[in-house]
Amino acid sequence: MQKCEITLSQLGFISDIDNSDNLRKIVKRLPMHLRVKWVDIAHSITESGREPRFTDLTKFIDQKSRIAASMYGLDLTKERADIKGSSGMRNKPHDYVREKVSTYATNNLHTSENVKHEQKCICCNGTCRYIEFCSKFKSMNLADRLKFVSRNKLCYNCLKGKHFANSCRKPKSCTVSDCNVKHNLLLHSWVKPESDNTASPSVNCAATDSSLFIRNCLGIIPVLVRGGDGNSCQTYALLDDVSSSGSTIHGQEVDLQVRPIDGNEDVSLQKVWSVKKLPISTRSAAENVDIRKLAYLADIDIPKIDTNDVMLLIGTDSPEAQIPLEVRSGTGKQPFAIRSRLGWAIRGPIINTSSSNVINVHFEESRDVLLQRQLERMWTTDFNDNKSDDKNLMSVEDKQALDIMESSITYEDGHYKLGLPWRDKNISLTNNIAMAQARLQQLKRKLERDDTLHKMYTTTVNEYIEKGYAKEVSNIDSESKRMWYLPHHPVTNVNKPGKVRVVFDCAAKYQGISLNSKLLQGPDLMNSLVGVLIRFRQGQIALAADIEAMFHQVRVQEEDCDACDALRFLWWPNGDLNQKPRSYCMQVHLFGATSSPSCAGYALKRTARDNSHLFDLEVSTTVEKIFYVDDCLKSVSSEQEAIKLAIDLQSLMKMGGFRLTKWLSNSRDVLKAIPESELAPAVVNLSPGDVLPNDKALGVIWDVNEDKIRFKVKLTDKPLTRRGILSIVSSIFDPLGLVSPVTLRAKAIVQNLCRLKLGWDEQIPQHYCDEWKNWLTSLPCIESLSVNRCFRPKEFQHIKNAQLHLFSDGSELGYGACAYLRLVDGNDKITCSLIIGKARLAPIKQMSIPRLELSGAVTACRLYQILNDELEIKIDNVTFWTDSTIVLGYIRNTSRRFKTFVANRLSIIHNTTSLDQWRHVDSPSNPADIASRGIDACDSKKLNIWLNGPNFLLEDSRYWPQDLRNELQEVTENDTELKKEVAIHAMTNNTTDYLMNYFSDWTKLLRATAWLIRFKFYCRQRYLNHQVQCRTGDLTLSELKIATNVILVNVQSTCFKDEIIKLKKDTPVKKDSRIASLNPVLDNELIRAKGRLSTSNLDEYPIILPDNHHVTSLIVRFYHENQGHVGRQQVLAATRMKYWILKGPSLYVIRLADQSSSSRSGPHLNHGVVFIRFSTLYKPTRCTKKDVQRQWN
Repeated sequence: MQKCEITLSQLGFISDIDNSDNLRKIVKRLPMHLRVKWVDIAHSITESGREPRFTDLTKFIDQKSRIAASMYGLDLTKERADIKGSSGMRNKPHDYVREKVSTYATNNLHTSENVKHEQKCICCNGTCRYIEFCSKFKSMNLADRLKFVSRNKLCYNCLKGKHFANSCRKPKSCTVSDCNVKHNLLLHSWVKPESDNTASPSVNCAATDSSLFIRNCLGIIPVLVRGGDGNSCQTYALLDDVSSSGSTIHGQEVDLQVRPIDGNEDVSLQKVWSVKKLPISTRSAAENVDIRKLAYLADIDIPKIDTNDVMLLIGTDSPEAQIPLEVRSGTGKQPFAIRSRLGWAIRGPIINTSSSNVINVHFEESRDVLLQRQLERMWTTDFNDNKSDDKNLMSVEDKQALDIMESSITYEDGHYKLGLPWRDKNISLTNNIAMAQARLQQLKRKLERDDTLHKMYTTTVNEYIEKGYAKEVSNIDSESKRMWYLPHHPVTNVNKPGKVRVVFDCAAKYQGISLNSKLLQGPDLMNSLVGVLIRFRQGQIALAADIEAMFHQVRVQEEDCDACDALRFLWWPNGDLNQKPRSYCMQVHLFGATSSPSCAGYALKRTARDNSHLFDLEVSTTVEKIFYVDDCLKSVSSEQEAIKLAIDLQSLMKMGGFRLTKWLSNSRDVLKAIPESELAPAVVNLSPGDVLPNDKALGVIWDVNEDKIRFKVKLTDKPLTRRGILSIVSSIFDPLGLVSPVTLRAKAIVQNLCRLKLGWDEQIPQHYCDEWKNWLTSLPCIESLSVNRCFRPKEFQHIKNAQLHLFSDGSELGYGACAYLRLVDGNDKITCSLIIGKARLAPIKQMSIPRLELSGAVTACRLYQILNDELEIKIDNVTFWTDSTIVLGYIRNTSRRFKTFVANRLSIIHNTTSLDQWRHVDSPSNPADIASRGIDACDSKKLNIWLNGPNFLLEDSRYWPQDLRNELQEVTENDTELKKEVAIHAMTNNTTDYLMNYFSDWTKLLRATAWLIRFKFYCRQRYLNHQVQCRTGDLTLSELKIATNVILVNVQSTCFKDEIIKLKKDTPVKKDSRIASLNPVLDNELIRAKGRLSTSNLDEYPIILPDNHHVTSLIVRFYHENQGHVGRQQVLAATRMKYWILKGPSLYVIRLADQSSSSRSGPHLNHGVVFIRFSTLYKPTRCTKKDVQRQWN
């Protein structure tokens, strides 16, 4: 659960699992004693003012699991196991007894069964225990079952254990009479592989046909029930031999009379209890078709009644209904029949092998998943701020599909033919007619409910047949390896009433395979939607048209390995639903196939390329750039040019089999030059005084009469939840970002609700409700806005100068950018128009304002890249504006190294623009400031600045804001975005040095080293295979002496490296050495101080120790404590008997100054008592004679 929480949090889906329904499902899987404790915790959380979350449940279970895994928890578990083994469940604590839940009430049912821990199923991980009872295993096709049994090394006969079938002790499980193989019935091959009709469910709606479907039949009998009032009804009754009383779903406690459907003898049922519902389905009842194939049951007739409800349960309190009068049984696991006074009841497993037994599996994707995708589409735009444009890059599969198109394309009967781009040339498909039949029955029910839809759908399919898009298949039993039947369904458009489109479900899966999964998608050959709309605004005369049934004008190659057999579908002749469906085959590329857009786009471009020599270059170039799928949008400078282009385009498209129709223009003269049959229905027979209609140009509303782009808002009543708010926000289609500052505030509300991690249908807080209602109330104001479709006004003359001005900014709410086209004509008249704008929310993770402003600058660069690729007007000058001096400082800095975030974005800016193109503008004159903060839809003043640009762009450049490039401050070293230089030094840790510094006592260090030396000696002898007995007991004096020498050698080798090298070569040490004055000598790898003691009779010279080593400090402390905390001179005298410590007196003072123990152990002087001198210390007088005389006297 913790991993699940982390994963969902990183993906942003944690709010979905916080839903109360999901939490309740999880809690139901807990043991009863944990569920009881969770109720208290959940209640306390609710009382605190919020709903329980998945995080709370995770913490609760983690706490309980840690308690259970503790020492006392394990003891309790062991005691429970011992109690269970000796006394059974009755002695268990009450908290751990699993309660038995019944779905209906009985009279005297008192059972107390021992509940044992069941082994989980290895297939579904459920409680079915054995896979022969597992519904998941039964739902597999035969091939998957065999693979599963083989992979898990199960017996083919009993489906248990890890042994072979030939050594299985269980008798043969297969009950098929003609089968001699020792295997389980579930592994028996009932049908030939080529007629296997097993299917897998697919997206939206799919059907599966189970060739081997087993269900267990209960003792269900159709009966006639009569009550005390004389009323009667037919229903199904279940003979239950484990229930002590009868139950019904009607009445309370009643007496009933029951008889067989075709019999006359009644059975009396007394005191029948009522329950709300019996948990029994008639799917557990046998039918005549199920038992006809069994010879011993073939003569039994089960009456059919008009109900599917089991309304009566007959228990053992009515033995006259339970007594078997006759029993018929087969062999092995075949079903058996019991005849009682109420008729025949079939019990046991029933196997359906009929192809008519179809299981319809309806799959509908979760609404929350679809909403999540809708949310992602709302955040996704036509470019990424931090990635380069990769439109022209193709994958390996794209190149493979393009090669197939180029090699297979042919031209025949005025149309191009393209082979299907198969992933594998030798691919084979299984005949999936069973799935198509099931889907056709669903379509039939839908058409039966709607006569209008039925007529339109029939008309459309008949047109397909009449126009040659489809044809009836005569060879139904073709043995083609690529035969595939396509389900189909209608799609209607509210904006196009009276028409329906037939969409083939090429994503429908059968046995885990769909047609789309075997086809290559092909490269994206469509033009940019934004690019087509931008070019549509360049010229004063606009043209719009549509290719009729574009995909259907591209044929499929018949020679492409029977490709058309993969495009079959079922349909009733002339749409008569009462007739038997027939097989048809599409001859063209389909709506619904993943490869159709790429194939149709390739054929369109080949049309222009192959016939470019017959027309002007402008015509073929137009085809390459003005089409978005099947929509054509073009603008030119004059009416004559528009008329000629329209005629040439029609002729060129006709050569490729494409028909340009539904023409529309803002010029009436152009419309008159186009045949009425090719015009849009709204402008046919248009009178001179009539107003030209509004039309949608790639989703954008085009007011043809006034030649303006307008905005339409269609508000629907949605609940105040995340789901309702997202539905309204995402319904606003604005590919050019003309009203993006208005929608930014609504997107901010959605983002704030995401921060709260509310469920999709939870009520939002009140202050967000008020904020949303205010935004929603002002939204209709944008319907009054309009933008000129053409960048140039009608009275505008030839363009003398064209400039691009791009503004950017960032705020705490978001960041944005906008691009304006500034045109100057021959009369120096200036016009300025918004081309494209972007307003984006700041990330949920907090970002600094300079970073957001820098992101806005990158967005401006991306807009410039789009305009540079799509705009066909020659640009004389490009200027980038920002009101952030920090961003300008970053851009103009070329010597500093910045952090990754800033460095990556500066790289994009430097690769796209030059330093002299960036200028400073004050915030009130920066229209991008509006994009970064959002505006109210009714704020006409700010909207005017946003749509037309700042006022200074309508003036001469002399009056533009002053360039501050020379006044900008350099980026200082204290800037937080500068990259800090960090030096990393690697050191090798010496284990011996670690040992020396680990101890704070010389004795402990000495003894530890001695023990290690003893262990080292023992290990070495064992390695050399020497038979040496390990020494035990206390350390000896010799071992301590060796340890002392080892420690001192290590100390000297660390501090006197150069001196040791010199002494080993019998050369004097350097004069500047610290020990040069001590006349050092090397004795058994130890440096000793010879000094002036060479003539003394000492046995050994003192060992030289450094003053700055930890071991030296330990030795001084050892002598200090060993001497009874005496003075410095005595301690030094004691140490010099064996060691000569450099700077010994100073070291003694420094080391003992920090030792509180020394100050506590030292003698305390009593300064209050005057020292009394002895009389002998007095000085004698000078008169000695008198003294002598006095002494004698």
